[in-house]
Amino acid sequence: MACLALVVLTGCGHYRVTDVQTGTVYYTQDLHQSPDGVVAFNDVVTGNAMILQYPNIQSLTDKEFKEQVAQAKAMTPPSDPWMQQFGGR
Repeated sequence: MACLALVVLTGCGHYRVTDVQTGTVYYTQDLHQSPDGVVAFNDVVTGNAMILQYPNIQSLTDKEFKEQVAQAKAMTPPSDPWMQQFGGR
């Protein structure tokens, strides 16, 4: 029963999630937020599973999402295949 209480907000859509502590921006189409504000999601730019304690979540239109993700991917350096094999980027 405690597990059921952990997920308050589950959303499918287009979101820009900013870590307010670092300013790092992530993009996702699916997120889960607990009652204490912690949010879990997969970043579509890197493919990494993320958990943020202090997120700022903004809904985006489909067009905004696609444009911003394309821009973020263009600015992300290519990943090292060796690092990918061992879970890094």
